[in-house]
Amino acid sequence: MAKCADTQPVDHLSIASFKSRTVTDRSIIRIDQILYASYRDSLILNQLSNLIANTIAHKIRQTLGLDRSNLETDVMHDGLDYTIHSLMHPSFPAEQINTMNIAIPNYRKANY
Repeated sequence: MAKCADTQPVDHLSIASFKSRTVTDRSIIRIDQILYASYRDSLILNQLSNLIANTIAHKIRQTLGLDRSNLETDVMHDGLDYTIHSLMHPSFPAEQINTMNIAIPNYRKANY
């Protein structure tokens, strides 16, 4: 069994820069923490895959300026719960797609 890189309590599976409705350019996925959380809670491979995909989707959405959600089953929920999000397939609700459709052109205009 491989030793986890960081066996501290799981505080954050990832971090990202965020400004509402604005594209930013920094995001870090803590794969060591994701693997540790999945090992600690005995997630099966399918759950681990969902958790990784949802964590990545959450960070991408933040860097595209999408805000937090109060809906517990939304990947943008403020307290991204790896036990819940390991059971969900990632998806983009229409409202979030519309927000991205506004933020991305604004970023392009400002940077290209």
